[in-house]
Amino acid sequence: MKDEAIEKLIVAYCHVGDDHMRGLPFYNDRLSVEAVGFRPWEGRLLGVLITPWFMNLVLLPHVEDEWDRLPPGETAQWEFPSGTYELNPSRTDNVNTYLSAALFSTVQDFPDQETARAVAQKVLTNLFQKPRAEGDAPQHTPRHEPVSRRDVFSKLLLAGD
Repeated sequence: MKDEAIEKLIVAYCHVGDDHMRGLPFYNDRLSVEAVGFRPWEGRLLGVLITPWFMNLVLLPHVEDEWDRLPPGETAQWEFPSGTYELNPSRTDNVNTYLSAALFSTVQDFPDQETARAVAQKVLTNLFQKPRAEGDAPQHTPRHEPVSRRDVFSKLLLAGD
């Protein structure tokens, strides 16, 4: 899906990469900026943004959203078929404030764009699947223990397997 907001996001992160990130030790030259799987979700656009330094779930605003008013560090809870997730306001030049959640804060281990794209698509597929029934939950994840953000997104990656 091509949309002006998605194009602005890609252009903005290409500039960030070229101007500030390239040459840093965690920059993965095998990857490029790409918007993966963006689709309508509750009047907004949802997808994954791959960059050579991170991969994030991204929710672009509807024209009536006033996310610019969200203070830094604020989180917004969003309900998806697989569960409720916290998204943070994110800002970059020439792009309206959008909400995001870090999937991978570094992408150094991705061997190529194709692998990164496949992981992004898997996350989106699993985000829209209902969670397993209580009896089907993996034994190694007790429900009474706290779960880290990494664990949540690991579950998203593995949910459909």
